[in-house]
Amino acid sequence: MSNPRLIIINGFLGSGKTTLIKRLINHYKDNKMGIIINEFGDYSIDDKLITDLNVKKAEIHSGSIFCSCKEEEFINKMNQLLILNMELIIVESSGFSNPTSLDRIINFIENRNNIKLNNFKVTICDAKTLHKIINTLEIVKKQIAISDIILLNKVDLVDEIEIEKAVALIKTVNSYSNIMLCNHCDVEIDKIFESKKTNIVASNYQVRDISLKSIVVSFTKKPNIKNVVKLVNELKKDVFRCKGFIKLDNDETIYLDLSFDELNYQPVQNNENKLVILYSSKIIGLDSIKVIIDTIMGKDNYIVS
Repeated sequence: MSNPRLIIINGFLGSGKTTLIKRLINHYKDNKMGIIINEFGDYSIDDKLITDLNVKKAEIHSGSIFCSCKEEEFINKMNQLLILNMELIIVESSGFSNPTSLDRIINFIENRNNIKLNNFKVTICDAKTLHKIINTLEIVKKQIAISDIILLNKVDLVDEIEIEKAVALIKTVNSYSNIMLCNHCDVEIDKIFESKKTNIVASNYQVRDISLKSIVVSFTKKPNIKNVVKLVNELKKDVFRCKGFIKLDNDETIYLDLSFDELNYQPVQNNENKLVILYSSKIIGLDSIKVIIDTIMGKDNYIVS
């Protein structure tokens, strides 16, 4: 069994994890590569967006890979990739993941397989939204704290003063790691593997935050784009993210991604019809979300799972 490079990508919802993964796949296309995609909910959108046939993919749903409820599954998926003698393994954690138990898990995998993983921990921060979430969501601080390198992404959306403030916020949590400024995660990929931090402190088990929730909305009647935009704009003040594929009344399918107040959608070739909504029950309840959908889309025109 070989000693592959392992890159663990953390980052809150919408920060740019999938974008970085696509860049890694392209950069290391001649390497034997495996990916583990962790989706907090029961349905994976990111898996549908990563379509490279030369990459061995595995998925873990319904919780964080660093939580005791999913830790064994993560270890098993890692072992399956290691047996295949991968040169590079990429792990995309859920945006809701608290990675403080990561070092202990990696140590267990290394000892079990008698190997040494050249592991690197990357956290992607959104320069536009970091100041809104860093002091309200503890997992964001924990993701930053364990990182070897931090990508401050989307700097084109803010001015120099806001960039300086974002860098300062990161340094209050982690003053040791290298910070790279970027747009669309466009960085010198090889530099990621030159940024190993040495003062990592292993931690104990973590448990799931039961207030974090995920639902999947399937529309039984094809909506028009006007109502779709109206819906997500109504939801955005109370939910963390909406993302997925929606079949419209003109028979076009769009991929939609709402992260905070940033909404993007584009036509795609896809037969899926599922919109994932990520939220906290401390902020809004499921019944309130359903009322919003009922009002805009019609009570009998969708299914929630």
